Amino acid sequence: MEISFGNKITENKQNNYIIYNITNIFNFLHNVKIWKGPSTLNGKFSIYNREKNEAKVNEILKSILENKLAINFIHISEIYDANEKKYILRCWDGQHRWHAIRKYYKEGHPIDISHMFYCIIYKNDTDEGALDKFINHNMVSPSPLPDLTSYEPLKLKRIEIVKELIEFIINKFPRAQSLSNRPMKGYYNVNKLYYILYDFIEENNLENKSIKFIKMKIMEHNNKLKDFYNNQPKSTNIIRAINNNCFLFLLEDFTTSMDIKENVQIEI
Repeated sequence: MEISFGNKITENKQNNYIIYNITNIFNFLHNVKIWKGPSTLNGKFSIYNREKNEAKVNEILKSILENKLAINFIHISEIYDANEKKYILRCWDGQHRWHAIRKYYKEGHPIDISHMFYCIIYKNDTDEGALDKFINHNMVSPSPLPDLTSYEPLKLKRIEIVKELIEFIINKFPRAQSLSNRPMKGYYNVNKLYYILYDFIEENNLENKSIKFIKMKIMEHNNKLKDFYNNQPKSTNIIRAINNNCFLFLLEDFTTSMDIKENVQIEI
């Protein structure tokens, strides 16, 4: 199907996807809807794209309006709808970004956001294929895709927690994000951060803790590290962290020294 809301950036014919820069917001919102996922998986449990969190939408919108949002990719599958007898576009990763774009459009803001949002469209996909990608993407797993028959709801819960923490860190520390697989000290790579946070949630049994609590703990730890490094000789790495107001990634794995006792009251 033809795409009327963006400029083609690149195409990967081997993996059958195309990356577009989103330039026409009206057409994007009109053509792309949120994917809810298959209702069951092998009869074991239900899977759905998570419910909209209005606070998260407003947080992203604020970053858009302040021109502080890092480049974001929205993942979309082109799925054939047998009832409508046509292909439809469904977003399975980035729904809060979709809702933020929608709110931005409805409020009539004049800021150009074409440099902020890109989408990856997987051609000739299916609901099952979208589910495979949804799980694989959120686990940041290497190929082949994980065995869905053994996939546990607890793992999905950890994934959802990690997704929200990743978005939180990106919005709090956008200048510290790096695309390199070997970022310099003071910077973070999102893929590696997924692994760090997933292990942290699992090892500390934080699946039932509130997201807000974990976010406060991350910010508390960043403030403690800030106090420590501000009293150290100012190396290039420390100066970089000061400029980004992000001290977590001066450590190889900041979670190993995090205090997770329930004694924190900090604004996030």
